[in-house]
Amino acid sequence: GDIKSEEAQTVIITVTDVRMKTGEKNGKKWTSYTVKNGGSEYKTFSETFAKLAKEAMTDKVHVEITYKAGQYGNDIESLKKVEREPGEEG
Repeated sequence: GDIKSEEAQTVIITVTDVRMKTGEKNGKKWTSYTVKNGGSEYKTFSETFAKLAKEAMTDKVHVEITYKAGQYGNDIESLKKVEREPGEEG
């Protein structure tokens, strides 16, 4: 059956881990990254997104991820750090 095109969803999460995976397909090397939030995983081939996620983890800030649920998991469409609001405690 056809997979209906999913609407992009946006979540704000705390990054708990960023994993890198490399491989080769048809003679082409690829690197994928998995941004984890506990049990939730968001995947990307973007090194930029992975770096931002790692920085957010180090700086203990949240990230806002726009993703689509795809055949192989949640594909990140955009990722940005969400700085804390001024004066926000916690």
